[in-house]
Amino acid sequence: MRILFLFLLFFALTAEKCETNTGAYSSDTYVEMKKSGCYGSCPMYTIRIDGAGQATYKGERFVEKIGNHVKKFTDRQAGGLMQAFDNADYWSFKDEYLGDITDLPYTYLTFSHKGKTKKITLYYNVPEKLTALANLVVSFAESKDGWEATESK
Repeated sequence: MRILFLFLLFFALTAEKCETNTGAYSSDTYVEMKKSGCYGSCPMYTIRIDGAGQATYKGERFVEKIGNHVKKFTDRQAGGLMQAFDNADYWSFKDEYLGDITDLPYTYLTFSHKGKTKKITLYYNVPEKLTALANLVVSFAESKDGWEATESK
């Protein structure tokens, strides 16, 4: 658990200390995460952040922000997030991590960059590196300031 914490801290610090986005990540590059429900009170939402920092969020259940919201993250924040996925060699992970366990929430994590898109299902026995990426996206989703509610469609 301590190693996981240190790994998460490393990713968070890396994201904060990255140089500004110099165009390596455009709005065509994005990270998206969808968290499903469970039999209990698991948060259900979808967040998408593009390389230019534009974020959309749809909160469904057991979250602070219900409904559709938008936020503009800085180039530095967005570039740091995209760089974390690049540095973790996201493309090398399996497409799904499943198990014979019931009542865990599913997490669907997608990264799209340079014409390639990969969606991974995270459920059970997820590698620490991939868990760290998911937790980094959660930190963006759970950020408090700057979100604006939009009308549902």
